[in-house]
Amino acid sequence: MTCCADDDRAARPDRGEPVVVEARTAANTEPARVQAVIFDMDGLMLDTERVSFRAWTLASEELGARMPESLAYSIIGMNSAGSREFLRRHLGDDFPLAELAELTHQHYLRILDTEGVQCKTGLHALLDWLGEAGVPRAVATSTRHHLAIDKLGKAGIVQYFDEIVGGDQVAHGKPAPDIYLEAARRLGIVPTQCIALEDSINGLRSAHAAGMPVILVPDLVQPPVDVVELACAMLPSLEGARAIIEARL
Repeated sequence: MTCCADDDRAARPDRGEPVVVEARTAANTEPARVQAVIFDMDGLMLDTERVSFRAWTLASEELGARMPESLAYSIIGMNSAGSREFLRRHLGDDFPLAELAELTHQHYLRILDTEGVQCKTGLHALLDWLGEAGVPRAVATSTRHHLAIDKLGKAGIVQYFDEIVGGDQVAHGKPAPDIYLEAARRLGIVPTQCIALEDSINGLRSAHAAGMPVILVPDLVQPPVDVVELACAMLPSLEGARAIIEARL
């Protein structure tokens, strides 16, 4: 599926090199030193956003209720409540949204059970290094908490994290800052001393609103330039994240 048109001028890393965006800080001040790292989950650590799209497509075909592709991309990063409300506003009350969501969820779980949960390139090396360095780590995911625990367990990485915050555990989902603020609170570290890693526009806006520097690793959607400017860096994969985090420790 095409995720954005060429004339959107979405920013892309050149030749696999990181795009580093100069942080906006007060004059003659340095960015706060990083004391913790907070990870998004789907699309950032786990290659599961594509599974979601497969599940949406299967469910839509079964119900004969096709949803515009642009709307599907717009809800990436949102929690269940936020995405349903967004779609209801755009599709109307007559669209069988509840049935579509339930059938999609069934297909999604079936695919994960049969095909497993795959990690993104560079994740294990990054987590191993952070563990060896003693840097606290948390997950801030729009996925419901119990399902997040299950997916992280299937991927074999749940043990790497000190805290895991699900989208059903905060009042307002991404792009609101609640989930990143809660993750920082649970770690006992002020938000400005946490660095976030995100793949989605909604997630980037959420972490930025919480006052955190954000490393953006786009997955399905390449963000426009004005969104990239909210990040401290944009990378083609997690493989380059260590150098950026290490420079801020």
